[in-house]
Amino acid sequence: SSSGDVGGHHMGGDHADFDLHVSVQAGGTNVLKFTADQPGTYRILCSVQGHEEAGMVAELIVVSQ
Repeated sequence: SSSGDVGGHHMGGDHADFDLHVSVQAGGTNVLKFTADQPGTYRILCSVQGHEEAGMVAELIVVSQ
């Protein structure tokens, strides 16, 4: 991933290892489609400063079929 500002969201610093990133304005929606090719637990977080610490995090659990 590259560093820089995207849609007001800073990409870089502590989160330089992002594989996917999507931004949306407050009150809006956006769709990110991808194929998880490996089972595992994947961390999802908001990269806006202070939001991760405020609890805007989730886990995506992918299981093999």
